[in-house]
Amino acid sequence: ILKSQVERAILGLSPQVAIDWTIDDKPQRGELGGVVFEAHFDRPAGASETQATTLPTLGSGKWDAPASTPCGAAMIIQLSPDEFVIAGMGVIVTFSPVDGQGKVGIDQVREGRFEKEGTWVGGRYLNGDETHQGRHVHLYDGQWTVQRVRVYRY
Repeated sequence: ILKSQVERAILGLSPQVAIDWTIDDKPQRGELGGVVFEAHFDRPAGASETQATTLPTLGSGKWDAPASTPCGAAMIIQLSPDEFVIAGMGVIVTFSPVDGQGKVGIDQVREGRFEKEGTWVGGRYLNGDETHQGRHVHLYDGQWTVQRVRVYRY
């Protein structure tokens, strides 16, 4: 795959937390395949304004983050013009058209996983209860999730 194809096919979204733990609470945005993805990040379950959050690090260490530090992140991979894989946790992703004309809706969302050789193994289909009536994809805090999403424009 050419580098330019990869840059257009993969998008990563994560909260902006500076080295001094200053948090930029603005939603993170990115474009992929004519769609704007906007990510809002969950606060860790049970987080309070005074209790530190323990984050895993590479290796065997732990890292205490200040209270209510968002810990979510998402990676979005474009599979076709209207189909994406969203993997991550602790994030809500909404969609809109890059050109601002019309809207982008969710046609179908399915949980699943990729196995050897990139074979998709689909799990349960998510309906309006899980997608806020087709308004967003929510990858819940505390559990890594992969969801395959098909969108449409109207």
